[in-house]
Amino acid sequence: MMKLKFLTSLGLLALIVVMGLFSLAQTTEPVYGPNASIESVSYSVSKSNSTAVYYWWDSASSQLFTYQVAVDSLINVTFLNEGYPPNQGKESFLSIAIGNLTVANTTDADVESNLALGYWKVKMNGIVSSTDWDAVGEKYDEVFRNSTGTFYFNNSDETYLQGTVFVVSITIDDGFQKTTVIYDAATGLLLEASVIVGNFVLSFAVSSINGNDAFYKNTENELSMNFLWPVFSILLVGLVVRKKS
Repeated sequence: MMKLKFLTSLGLLALIVVMGLFSLAQTTEPVYGPNASIESVSYSVSKSNSTAVYYWWDSASSQLFTYQVAVDSLINVTFLNEGYPPNQGKESFLSIAIGNLTVANTTDADVESNLALGYWKVKMNGIVSSTDWDAVGEKYDEVFRNSTGTFYFNNSDETYLQGTVFVVSITIDDGFQKTTVIYDAATGLLLEASVIVGNFVLSFAVSSINGNDAFYKNTENELSMNFLWPVFSILLVGLVVRKKS
């Protein structure tokens, strides 16, 4: 009888250990980070001059397109040809659907220019930015040092897609263009933008990444439980050993 109880306890212990190791293995892949696999991103438009006609210059085809953007519409971006992450010193290629316009294959430089996400003398911030933030800050400082315009460079923890993200925000204002862009500091992905250039008014914020509207969800509690299983298993092992001895 004692032997049967011991074997039953041992079997239960083995099951718990396996569950613990499985749970621990589930935590080895980061939810996001510098090496995150990001294939697509969607943004929700919160402000736009809906009655105005906007212009899009496609440098590849040398064509000028017109489009309009409604408030509450989505801007959908899909990265092409390993265009993300951008930390390889390569140009990011993507497709973008904004308002009633879809550009099937364009560069992030074109997106930056057409949406005024960066500054014409800097050219470092589109849908994706260099994550060498010292270099980015130095470039803006160089451009605005002898200018009447201003720029602000800041970092903070902010909430996006149900999680806390360490971000870098850049605001530029030269009297004609006022742009604020907020990037995930780790990945360089654009999370939010507010742009005013003459009659061009556009504000939008990330609504999903890879179709996931909880991409940055704080998994602290889940991680705690995952790590708790192995710890619990180890404690049970210790308990059985102590009882045996």
